[in-house]
Amino acid sequence: MAHIVARHRLLSRLQHSFADILPPGWEKLCRVAALEETVVIIAAANGAIATNLKAYSPRLLTEFQNVINKKTKQEQEVTSIRIVVQPEISTWRAPTPTSVRLAANKTSISAAQLSDLNEQLADSPLKKVVEKMRARQEKQKKVGNAK
Repeated sequence: MAHIVARHRLLSRLQHSFADILPPGWEKLCRVAALEETVVIIAAANGAIATNLKAYSPRLLTEFQNVINKKTKQEQEVTSIRIVVQPEISTWRAPTPTSVRLAANKTSISAAQLSDLNEQLADSPLKKVVEKMRARQEKQKKVGNAK
């Protein structure tokens, strides 16, 4: 477990120094993905970012070597950088309240189906949740009809 924690700390230090070198806003488009033996692997959101990172490679390599030499007591060496493209880096977004609400409204089960399911369930926490869902749908249906 201590080895994993030490590895995580090292990757965090590398990521921090990496972010300090990059132009503003790039930290959302690329990151230190791994350290495999003596190679730091950097993930980029697209080919253009990857190409630009290659121009930074000599500076990044020197910075990574400095970070490792200052902070590690073990024999860890960085000799190269590999850049890979991982488009999902820039596309993932945390759900917003609006997206959660819209997703909740896209349910394919009707209030009648929820009622049928509720009648078949024994008294349990699940039955209470199904009843709440049915009641909410009925309420939304009434509000929608009143408009």
